[in-house]
Amino acid sequence: MTDEFKTVPLRPGQKLVVNGVVVRMGPDGQSLELDLKTPVLTEDELMNEDEATTPAKRIYFLLLVMYLDASSFDATYLPFMDRMIELLQATTIKEVRENLRIIMQCVDSGRLHEALQACRALVLFEKEVLSLAESSSGAARAG
Repeated sequence: MTDEFKTVPLRPGQKLVVNGVVVRMGPDGQSLELDLKTPVLTEDELMNEDEATTPAKRIYFLLLVMYLDASSFDATYLPFMDRMIELLQATTIKEVRENLRIIMQCVDSGRLHEALQACRALVLFEKEVLSLAESSSGAARAG
């Protein structure tokens, strides 16, 4: 599959509207300026379903689906809650439980971009924990 992009020539300072968001070419002609309230996701914040291989990543992916496609919110909410409950029941780590609470508050109040940010922090924490566990088990096998 090839990525399809449309080239839109802009002059420095010129504005355009993309999906209801006003975007302006920066004065340097090399950057885009967005309204401060506009949530933005960069390539490193996107995830495919096959990359959702850990509990935190599964939650993140479902949040991402709800965020990118508002019409999928109702269909995605129940699987999202199932993953949240599974992780909550599987951990006693205070920081993880607090992060899950924050994610839930954000989702309940419609702040999906904030929920994604909180979940991204959870994914990074999970990665650290898994890395430590992996190095510990490797050291135990070597000893």
